Amino acid sequence: MKVELSVYPGPLAARRVDSVEIIIKIDSTRELPMWYEADVKLPPALSLSQTGMMGTGRFRIGICEPRGSLSKGIKVFSNHNTPPQLYKCDVALFAYDGEANQKDRSDMYVQLRCENK
Repeated sequence: MKVELSVYPGPLAARRVDSVEIIIKIDSTRELPMWYEADVKLPPALSLSQTGMMGTGRFRIGICEPRGSLSKGIKVFSNHNTPPQLYKCDVALFAYDGEANQKDRSDMYVQLRCENK
């Protein structure tokens, strides 16, 4: 599998509630359909929840057809205590076959910029 991570729409706003999406794009190289899930781990200043602090989560990306493509956005939030800096966000992507056996794993990260606006 080929995986790309990107951030949309751009930098988070520091010291106020704001959000961006980490976009996970998968290009399957398999001959069979695969089920994809992602574990996301954020630094303490960021959250997967708008109303509380949630630093880790597992997300269902979906089923990708043979040699197909799939993408999903994961929302990430800043809050009033988030200082401006560059944050490392870890993503572990898992691929499962039709029997629920893990067939592949890819560990990567994306740098998320937070700045004064």
